[in-house]
Amino acid sequence: MSGHLPSATFQQSKPLPDNARPASPSAVVVQDFTVEDDLASFEEFSSRRKARAVALSVLYEVDLVQHAVDICSAWDFYGGLVRPDGAAFAKTLVDGVVANREHLDEQIRLLAPAWPVMQLSPIDRNLLRIAIYEVTLTKATPPKAAINEAVELAKLYGGESSPRFINGVLGSVMERAKY
Repeated sequence: MSGHLPSATFQQSKPLPDNARPASPSAVVVQDFTVEDDLASFEEFSSRRKARAVALSVLYEVDLVQHAVDICSAWDFYGGLVRPDGAAFAKTLVDGVVANREHLDEQIRLLAPAWPVMQLSPIDRNLLRIAIYEVTLTKATPPKAAINEAVELAKLYGGESSPRFINGVLGSVMERAKY
């Protein structure tokens, strides 16, 4: 499938050196990776994980460049690789996170007070928004599944400490919700 896409180089997260003081738990510097690298991982995802990865990509774009949700390039880039039910799930996640962003950010502020929401990496911030939305507002996904998916995506797209950070914050969500 990756043979159909033009070859391009993007930026991927790489952990900061140990002696650097990060601005967030997953502060990063960048290193090059190719579209083919990302698609190789993407093609192995389950339908729901693909949908979450698309939602994460769209929310990342909305967060960083303030594009309207419906014109984000991630819909075009990844959207064709997702089955219709997955695309509908991705749209539900994106619309829900966008509509409830202030509430979700307040939950993050309460659960990770040492890390101001806007100082978190955009990947961590949006993974938390998606998972907290799934766990607390939709309740359509079993909480442990939503948390596991967020941690797995953090391993792929976040910084070195992202999975631990995401898991810790979402564990606190579970404790507060008494699951």
